[in-house]
Amino acid sequence: MIILHSQTKQEGSALAISLMLLATMTLLGMSVMSGSSLNERVVSNNQQKTISYQAAESAIRSVWDVDEFVGVIERIPSSQFNNPEPLGPRSPKIELANVFDQKSQQSGALSVDVSADVTLQYCGETTVLSQSSMNSDESAVRYVGALFDINGKSEIAGSKAKSDHVQRGYILVPATGRLGNCPQ
Repeated sequence: MIILHSQTKQEGSALAISLMLLATMTLLGMSVMSGSSLNERVVSNNQQKTISYQAAESAIRSVWDVDEFVGVIERIPSSQFNNPEPLGPRSPKIELANVFDQKSQQSGALSVDVSADVTLQYCGETTVLSQSSMNSDESAVRYVGALFDINGKSEIAGSKAKSDHVQRGYILVPATGRLGNCPQ
């Protein structure tokens, strides 16, 4: 005797399971694509921040020069003797408007518009150590360290990438008694 079992209860279950697997795989694929897009934006933002940082540092390095510092002291108007405003570089050769722009290698068109600026701020005088040979003879000219802040700023057009860096340095000069105007 042969007994036949009815398979009517299982009809369509394969279709339902297949549709659920297809929907799950679609959601998983969309999630992976979304993650890839997010990673691409993170990498792009990081690259723009790096370009902006390097442009600000390069702007500072372009004026890190004793002659430039002495030139700033000489250009301070007498009305600002003890409270000078920041000044741009005195050298006409330092033109930062288009130096840091990035161009496409294929077309040569501008792909990243980077603007940079640099200012020098006289910060006043600091004493040189009293044991130094520079100040050992009190009857001679007294030398001090003339402090400067060099502020390099850069920005990438069309993005939020900006950098604002300050480096402080000094040169030895005869004492003048001038005060400065730099934040501590």
